[in-house]
Amino acid sequence: MFRIFFKRLWHSVALCAVLLIVAGCAENQNLAEGLGYDLLPVPDQQYPDAEGKSLTDGIFASADDMSQGWVGFNRDEPTITLDLEAVCNIDSVTVSCLSRPEFGVEPPKSVELLVSQDGQRWIFSGTLNPSEKGPTKFRVETPGLRARYVRLALGRVNDSWMLVDEVQVLGSIAGSGSPPVLTGNLALGLPYRFDIPPGKDYPDVDGISLTDGKFADAEDLQSGWVGFDDEQNAVTFDLQTVCKIDRIEASFLSYAEYGVSLPNSVELMVSQDGRRWVSNGMLTPSQDDPSLFVRKTSDLRVRYMRLTISGDNWTFLDEIQIFGSIAPALNPIVPVVSGNLAAGLAFVVQPQPSEDYSNTLVLTDGKRASPDNLHEGWVGFDSGQPTITLDLESICKITRIRASFLSQAESGVNLPQAVRLMFSLDGERWFFGGILSATEAGPEEFGFELDGLRARYLKIQIDRSQWVLIDEIEVIGSITPSFYTYLPMLKKDMWAASPAGVGPLREEWVYYPVSY
Repeated sequence: MFRIFFKRLWHSVALCAVLLIVAGCAENQNLAEGLGYDLLPVPDQQYPDAEGKSLTDGIFASADDMSQGWVGFNRDEPTITLDLEAVCNIDSVTVSCLSRPEFGVEPPKSVELLVSQDGQRWIFSGTLNPSEKGPTKFRVETPGLRARYVRLALGRVNDSWMLVDEVQVLGSIAGSGSPPVLTGNLALGLPYRFDIPPGKDYPDVDGISLTDGKFADAEDLQSGWVGFDDEQNAVTFDLQTVCKIDRIEASFLSYAEYGVSLPNSVELMVSQDGRRWVSNGMLTPSQDDPSLFVRKTSDLRVRYMRLTISGDNWTFLDEIQIFGSIAPALNPIVPVVSGNLAAGLAFVVQPQPSEDYSNTLVLTDGKRASPDNLHEGWVGFDSGQPTITLDLESICKITRIRASFLSQAESGVNLPQAVRLMFSLDGERWFFGGILSATEAGPEEFGFELDGLRARYLKIQIDRSQWVLIDEIEVIGSITPSFYTYLPMLKKDMWAASPAGVGPLREEWVYYPVSY
């Protein structure tokens, strides 16, 4: 009996060992070995790629024998494109080159990795760096990358030979149902649209100057800079599918002696349909390079993006990069358009504001008014109890409400006595959401935090006894994806408004997602 037990135990241990070995091999196999590839341009005839598989034959050439195994270029910068024949999990990519300066042979000055799910649209996914084993091995780690097509773009040192002998793509073949996960610069090679065409002396010649992956020379204004002298301009991108966005970078020029200044502001606007836009925040100068404006995003999933650029002088821009990942075609990422949902939104104000302060559009223009100029950017009331009603156009998840007022007693302008929030799903039945109170920003900013309230309509009710001036309303949250619907999300301690007064609701805090 014990003999049978140990025999079975031995078989189980042996089987586990075999499975571990197989799994380990699968994770570390060279997916490129034995594959054909596209190599452009054609190598020099002194170092040809005779059978079209010299770079994937699994054999490393000898640095002491330059006559065998090397594929060489002395004029052009080659690209190597591989079709892995299936979607694969890619852990790392390596390219092996020769360094023999005494013979005029230099390793590449740069090696860039691009990946694609269809062989047509390419995503910049990283730069290969010299490995610890020496300057002839260039490598990049790519955890979580899943793709079918791989391309290496090699930059050649001027007036030198570049000799390449092997390309390795380490990873494993993904399951049959595994969609690609492409990460990197989503904007690379992507066209875009300016609201106002750039200046004729600094045009966007080919329509992709800002996404060609090339940075212009700060000392040469004709080296790829796109310039405009409008106070405000915008660049709009269609990423062609819903993408998860991690970081946005925009590179500008500061050249005071030529009247070229960094922008005053760069605002990120996002959309899921290309029609309704939401402000997601501002790009800010990098600490390491003030000319590089950056914004890191959290859980942002959109298809359309717009950078609104404001400045006083000439603005020069040379590159915009959008880092993130493409939503898998077989398992689409749900769009999450987050930011200030009220930006640019129309609304209803009752009663009408005072004639001297009646430009209500300023309440959602994203701009703060100056307390030193009461006749620009402020909406004012000296009678009635104002109510501002917003239609967010769809049910949204709301996390915070803010409203900015003016306190200037010497001018007879005081803060409201109270600011109440009401919300509704249908614009007919309204619920009391809470009282806006002073925030950390100061007594002139009233805010209210909401734990994921879902609503379409909002009312801000202002109690006043003297002049009240308001300049901005912000509704921070995210737009509900069009293919989800949300039933009421109510809390038992909220109060319903009715002609008979107010009364406590009996519904618990409930959230029901329903997928069509």
